[in-house]
Amino acid sequence: MEFINKKLIYLILLNILIIIIYSIGSKKRINAKKRLNLNTETILEIFKGVLYFIILNLIVISLMQPRKFDKEVTVKSKSNNIFFLIDISKSMLSKDILPNRLEMEKNVIKKIIENLSGEKVAFVPFSSGAYIQMPLTNDYDMAKMFLDVIDSELISSGGTDIKDALNLIKNKITNKNDIIIILSDGGDEKIDIKEDYNIFSVGIATGKGGTIPNIINGKENGFIKDKNGNIVITKLNKNNLKNISKQYFEYYEIDNIINSIKNMKKQDREDKIRYYKEYYQYFLGSALLLLLIIYIFEYRRKV
Repeated sequence: MEFINKKLIYLILLNILIIIIYSIGSKKRINAKKRLNLNTETILEIFKGVLYFIILNLIVISLMQPRKFDKEVTVKSKSNNIFFLIDISKSMLSKDILPNRLEMEKNVIKKIIENLSGEKVAFVPFSSGAYIQMPLTNDYDMAKMFLDVIDSELISSGGTDIKDALNLIKNKITNKNDIIIILSDGGDEKIDIKEDYNIFSVGIATGKGGTIPNIINGKENGFIKDKNGNIVITKLNKNNLKNISKQYFEYYEIDNIINSIKNMKKQDREDKIRYYKEYYQYFLGSALLLLLIIYIFEYRRKV
């Protein structure tokens, strides 16, 4: 048997501490009454305290989600892996697209995910560096939760290094039909990438451009300036994004992006799914039964 939430075992240790404190308190009450032997009422009170201790531990074990491996099933399907490379550089805080470029990236990704059917997705935020924030999964609800916490502070520096993000996922690409979707404003410096990947790029910015808010301690404090003291204007670098991709889209062309993904040839896959027998209900049921016993006992004492 294994437990999904093993960290909750510390709550059992806390319960042990509570029962120790309860026992010491019970002993002091007995001494205060100056009795040599416990009367029936005192014994019952201590016994009830022990029952509560057992109930708490049963609930904790239930929350730890005990389970036992049952079987493994191979499921065949046709789908592609999709890697979202998400630009989180400082320029993505620009508000030339409302509410800002970074939030628009998230909105585009959410709409794409809502139209997928079985594809696995992964998130790779990047700026001057990159890391895999969420590995490949087809749990889209979980993917949306991972997406919500992405912000421009995940990577400290603020450049735009798409090549570094591509290098990071090289060994994760298992088939020529795997899809890479780069969402970015394109950066400032020319990008020269000759990798033969199935890349879609999405321009998240406008040609007119916009200023970059200067965020200090979570609050906007003016705008980012260059070394000469001039306010920086960041614009869409469409050429960069076109040079590294087979298909280029504007952020508002979401339907075209979705259709292109659907029209991609899907690869045959075999995924192994492990099934488990869950046992949390037995522990939770036992706890509820003991609570019912205590309730009935208390009720009969009062009648």
